[in-house]
Amino acid sequence: MIIIALMVLALISLAVFHVWQESRLLWKSNYMVTVAISNILFLVLAFIMWIPARNNILLSALLAILILLGLMSGVSGVAKDGFMISGLLPTLIDFKDIQQISMMNKQIAPDKTVLVITGQSKRNKRFSFIFKSNSVEVQNFVNKHIADHASVQSHE
Repeated sequence: MIIIALMVLALISLAVFHVWQESRLLWKSNYMVTVAISNILFLVLAFIMWIPARNNILLSALLAILILLGLMSGVSGVAKDGFMISGLLPTLIDFKDIQQISMMNKQIAPDKTVLVITGQSKRNKRFSFIFKSNSVEVQNFVNKHIADHASVQSHE
């Protein structure tokens, strides 16, 4: 039982770290913070449910699996929905701080192409984003917001 309690505590700590990182890096994006906070609430609720079930190994194991699945679905939901939405680009990148940016279409499979955006800020910080598809909308958005103060390189 102590092992399961430590596992639940570790998962709660991971979720807290997850929220801290997202709120620090993506403080403008309410969606990302909301998903991370819902992960924490889910884990706290699961821990409260675990207290009466701690004497039953089967219930404890099932609850631990539920906790892992909940955490994994929350994190993959952020990765799938959050980072791939072009509407979140203004919250991920400070366009006024960009010095140089490069956009490249990379073919990762015979029928799959992704858009890779890499760049460097005026403070020499590097960043990189990968979008699931070659999105003309994202390319136009980036060009529109940084064309007046940064060099843009596009590669096919």
